[in-house]
Amino acid sequence: MEKLNVRFNDGTKAEIKSISQKTGLSESVIARAALNRGLGRLNSIIELESTKECVDVISTYEPFYNS
Repeated sequence: MEKLNVRFNDGTKAEIKSISQKTGLSESVIARAALNRGLGRLNSIIELESTKECVDVISTYEPFYNS
């Protein structure tokens, strides 16, 4: 597994921590699962709608998009 330089804002870190505490799974496992699930959703948007729709969805996450 390759290590990526990914940073999360405070709200996302808090959500990851909360889910980790509720499930007993590590924060790393939760973050990887969330990324995997989110990437799956973005791929679905591309397949079912269009690449432009995917870019539109991503751009709504302004703090992430411009990081």
